[in-house]
Amino acid sequence: MGERTITRSERKRRAILSAAREAFLEKGFTETSVDEIAQRAGASKRTLYNHFPSKESLFLEIVHLEKMGDLSWYKPYEPGKPVDEQLKTIVLARADSSFLGPRIRLIRMLIGEILRTPKLIEDLEAHIRRVDESLAPWIEAAIEDGTLIPVRCPRLVSDLFWSGIGSRFWRQLLVEQIGRPPGWEEFVDEWIATFLARYAA
Repeated sequence: MGERTITRSERKRRAILSAAREAFLEKGFTETSVDEIAQRAGASKRTLYNHFPSKESLFLEIVHLEKMGDLSWYKPYEPGKPVDEQLKTIVLARADSSFLGPRIRLIRMLIGEILRTPKLIEDLEAHIRRVDESLAPWIEAAIEDGTLIPVRCPRLVSDLFWSGIGSRFWRQLLVEQIGRPPGWEEFVDEWIATFLARYAA
């Protein structure tokens, strides 16, 4: 079967989302007007409001779309493959997803808007919790395979693992540099070794 034909309405909606995302990244939510988004998208304000009832709903949809693809770096546990290599592959894939320019810019913008938007606080808190617990299935599979020791709560161990990695990520938000920070791989190797010293079977 061929690919589904994209309707004119869907194309316009995608154009609005793309235009809004770029405008928000350039100027922030507050300084971006609906008129500017419509102009960038080649659409009328009426068309924009047909798809999104407000600038706030458009903003939240962009945040939602970013979150939907945010676990694309996750890789299931592979029996027989060294656990330190597997963990490093996952960490580096997540880091490259997070440290890329557009995503760093988006997260910085979200931090500026988060206190103004209670709905955004709620959504992001749930998303952060989901990411922090993302390694739990991998840990469960490693325990079953006998490469990690049994633990009472794999989600808690996942949270612990990412807490060490996250310290470098949040620091990266404060600097202008884009891409992996200096000494990143050495830090990852040391953190994984520390983690496995506690949990490796």
